[in-house]
Amino acid sequence: LEHSALDTKDTLTVLAQVDWSSDSSDGILLHALHVEEGDVFTTFDPPILIAEPQAKPEDVQTTVTGGYTFTATFDAIEGCGTLWAPDWEDEDCIVVTLADGDEDPVTNGYIVGTYWLVPSWGAALMELDGYPAQWTLAQAVWNK
Repeated sequence: LEHSALDTKDTLTVLAQVDWSSDSSDGILLHALHVEEGDVFTTFDPPILIAEPQAKPEDVQTTVTGGYTFTATFDAIEGCGTLWAPDWEDEDCIVVTLADGDEDPVTNGYIVGTYWLVPSWGAALMELDGYPAQWTLAQAVWNK
């Protein structure tokens, strides 16, 4: 998942990349974070468990990794339409909140917050602690 910003001159700047995976064996995992500013790369070993396979609302997962205790809470299932895919308003999106336990919005600001995840795609919407507004999926590219 790549975080980028578009300025008033239509210049796209990559801010960070987050490596995710999801499958029916391991569930949803967050593996690594690369922040462009300062070229900081963090690998989470073990990866942060966002949701177990076959998870349900109210499930809570705790992962100690990277010097933090991350807590992922499966909040709800609801629609998550975006400008890019407005028909996702009718999808059963997984709403998950990820916290790192330190209450500082700058720390892990590219990953801590609330996500709306489309099971067949990944992140559609994000309200991250490090940003003042909701981020929305603008483009999808599949890498095999």
